[in-house]
Amino acid sequence: MKKLSTFTIILLLVTTCFAQKKYYRTSGEYIFSFSNVSKNNVTIDSKMRFSFFFHLGEYFNYDFNNKIGLYSGLGIRNIGIITNEEDILIKRRSYSAGIPIAFKFGTFNKNSFIYAGSEYEYLFHYKEKSYTDEGKITHKKWGSNITNTFLPSVFAGIQFKRGINFKFKYYLDNFLNSQYTEKENNIVIKPFKNLKTQIFYISITFNLNKYKFDNLKKLPLLKKESKIIEV
Repeated sequence: MKKLSTFTIILLLVTTCFAQKKYYRTSGEYIFSFSNVSKNNVTIDSKMRFSFFFHLGEYFNYDFNNKIGLYSGLGIRNIGIITNEEDILIKRRSYSAGIPIAFKFGTFNKNSFIYAGSEYEYLFHYKEKSYTDEGKITHKKWGSNITNTFLPSVFAGIQFKRGINFKFKYYLDNFLNSQYTEKENNIVIKPFKNLKTQIFYISITFNLNKYKFDNLKKLPLLKKESKIIEV
């Protein structure tokens, strides 16, 4: 972690000094996720999961020139898995806040490029729905330890001219926490021990806004604020 933090600080200092173009983008995302789920090497049936809410990202871009650049920022998204365990359909999801670092290569003035990088996400709100013969059971919690608190991932994608891009992302750790414990008949158990729950997804990402740092004062919100101050 110390090495990663040091690398991030150096990277940001270098890009601040030498980037020829600085701006940020607001983006949304449609996620089609899949999962590798197995216990003791026995595969558990899992389903594709589609989500579009709530996915929002603010990404700061540093273009060294028209061909090479990088970006970082903050993204909030809804990730999870759907499994069928002993004829019980279970939907698990968590909201996450992630900080990516990615390099991009292409023709930026035509908004066409490829990119690749890594991300570290903090999972902060868990929700679970179980569908049984008796009906639906829902459980949700802020800061739950049912999932791992942090999830690292790697990703790559391609950006097209009109602002839409396709991205592939693979999580390097399990979604569910193998050390999570609960009581069953007054006995402490680890329900997710030896359970593999790795997520990967394909997403369609679209840009909502693009602002240059020099033009921040032109934002509608800031304009309204300046009028109020003048009055």
